[in-house]
Amino acid sequence: MIGSCSACVVTELRAIERLANEFPAIEVVAVSSSPPAAVAKFRREQRLRLRIVSDVQNRLASAYNAAWKPRAYVVSSSGELRWRQERFALDKGELRTVLASLGERR
Repeated sequence: MIGSCSACVVTELRAIERLANEFPAIEVVAVSSSPPAAVAKFRREQRLRLRIVSDVQNRLASAYNAAWKPRAYVVSSSGELRWRQERFALDKGELRTVLASLGERR
């Protein structure tokens, strides 16, 4: 299990995975505070291709001042924060617009 509500997490990750497929020039990575073995098992069981990295010590959450989890961020390859999710519910349309401004759509 990843997160407090695996069904909710899977729904969001699948939506993000679809967005990632639309913008192949942009690397989309999910971050989990779960251990690497749990992340690998979760990805395998849910058949997710989306890259998910383990951040057990919450270094990325601290670096980007994550007010809650899950929360979406768009970060440039140089580490510059370009966008962050402002509301608790992820607005996939807004995220799609941000990704479109950064890369070519498939």
